[in-house]
Amino acid sequence: KAVQLLLRAVVGVQRDVDRVVLGHLVRVRRERRRTVDIQKTLHVDAPVEQVYAFWSSYDNFPLFMSNVREVRDLGAQRSNWVVSGPGGVPVEWTAVLTEREENRLLAWRSEPGSVLENAGVIRFAREAGGTRIDLRFCYSPPAGSGGRALGEFFGADPRIRVNEDLARLKALLESTVRSDSHDEERRP
Repeated sequence: KAVQLLLRAVVGVQRDVDRVVLGHLVRVRRERRRTVDIQKTLHVDAPVEQVYAFWSSYDNFPLFMSNVREVRDLGAQRSNWVVSGPGGVPVEWTAVLTEREENRLLAWRSEPGSVLENAGVIRFAREAGGTRIDLRFCYSPPAGSGGRALGEFFGADPRIRVNEDLARLKALLESTVRSDSHDEERRP
């Protein structure tokens, strides 16, 4: 019974995090044309500690996210994001890290008034000798010509871009693990 109670509490906390982190987009939905909600699960053959550490470093995002130019740590759980927008014009916003549990969870949302309202949650779990990554990312493009331009930039189906970015992430992390283990085998 204790295990069942603990499991119910963990599931309840996860639902609360989703509601708090992603809930503000429901309000934004009334002001914007539509909210895009992307959910993906990925298995990476790398230890959860390595995968979490990689996601936790802002410097790594341009390595696997094709449109991210730069992410700067502003301190106080805030970061400034610059992505390549339509026609190569930079699109910029500030995000706030709203939840962080080492090797388990990262959650964020854009600050109110951002040109690209967004929020997300990434969960990490040990699975089959590697790490399962559960990603949920929501964004609300602005209405009008700016929204149409961002929509064209992200393509008809933004999930395709996310799939490509996650495939690069997986390749980066798994090649690092193979390199590390290969190097250990060669050492005397």
